[in-house]
Amino acid sequence: MKLSPIKFGLAGVLSTAIIWIVCSAFITFTPDMMWCMTEHVTHMNFEGLGQDQDTNWTLTTTGFFSGMFLWCLTIGVFLWLFAIIYNYVD
Repeated sequence: MKLSPIKFGLAGVLSTAIIWIVCSAFITFTPDMMWCMTEHVTHMNFEGLGQDQDTNWTLTTTGFFSGMFLWCLTIGVFLWLFAIIYNYVD
């Protein structure tokens, strides 16, 4: 079975954008819970980074869109390349 590199990459871009929006919403509406979850996921203790956990999150409109763009671009290119290599070795 051959993969379409463009469609595969686009599916990755759309999936990443959806996850980015959901994650950003969680950070906006439940910052304490997301702070705790981030500590667990990264196996780090962020306690010394600030007095108040809410002040450690910086989610601006520019940051939201630039972060989503960069992650989508990275994932899209990665999956496009993955599909090309997959089709080559298939």
